[in-house]
Amino acid sequence: MKEEYKKKFKQDERVELPSGLSRTDCPNCHNPIKQSEIDSNGHVTCSNCGTAFQIDKDIEIFERTKPYVQLPRKMDYLKLHSMLEFIYKPKGFAVNFILFFTIFWNLFMFVFVSAAIVSGDYSQLLFMSLHLMVGAGLGMKAIGDLVNKTYVTIDSDYIFIERKPLQIFKKQPIETKDIKQLFVKKYSSGKVNDKPVYSYGLYAKLHKGREKLLLKGFARPEHAQFIEQEIEEFLGILDRRVSGEVK
Repeated sequence: MKEEYKKKFKQDERVELPSGLSRTDCPNCHNPIKQSEIDSNGHVTCSNCGTAFQIDKDIEIFERTKPYVQLPRKMDYLKLHSMLEFIYKPKGFAVNFILFFTIFWNLFMFVFVSAAIVSGDYSQLLFMSLHLMVGAGLGMKAIGDLVNKTYVTIDSDYIFIERKPLQIFKKQPIETKDIKQLFVKKYSSGKVNDKPVYSYGLYAKLHKGREKLLLKGFARPEHAQFIEQEIEEFLGILDRRVSGEVK
């Protein structure tokens, strides 16, 4: 579905735009228009192509209640007139812990498997089969964390979340019409010396009232907040405070 959508755009129709310090885009060249360029009557002349136009009052739906977040380092971002795409590599405590635990677990199993083979008691391998499968699963997860990047693509109808190049289970696209609000929350991703270590996730509040976790594993809140900000502005979602979100 997403690939078919992308094929609708020719290469020369794609215009990369800077990140959201604007409230609207020029209807001719799609250059972002800053609030300071708009006069009291809503008239503006695009500084990029010279097109003069008037902004409707309903553009106020793009006004944010929070300061804008700048594009974080090590995140690739493409803003087109009809779609957005974010590419980043998750990092943080959870990723590092999985890698450490995977190495520890598989070294531990290697010792037992080697002892069983040397002793000739292969029946022990049968009893360790479940542990071996856990080790294999942890290994695949760790390799995925090392080589994968997360791709978040948004058009007017869907949000696609993919992890490439290794992804076993594909997530179903999320319909944008179901999303009422986006927000970032902090959650405990583990403990070090009995003290919780926190990560940040991007959540969606749906029109049906429930919350849905979209993206998790951010070590810094501004990474998730930048994605929240850009999606809300792209979809025209009025930014409102949600109980429990990161300030």
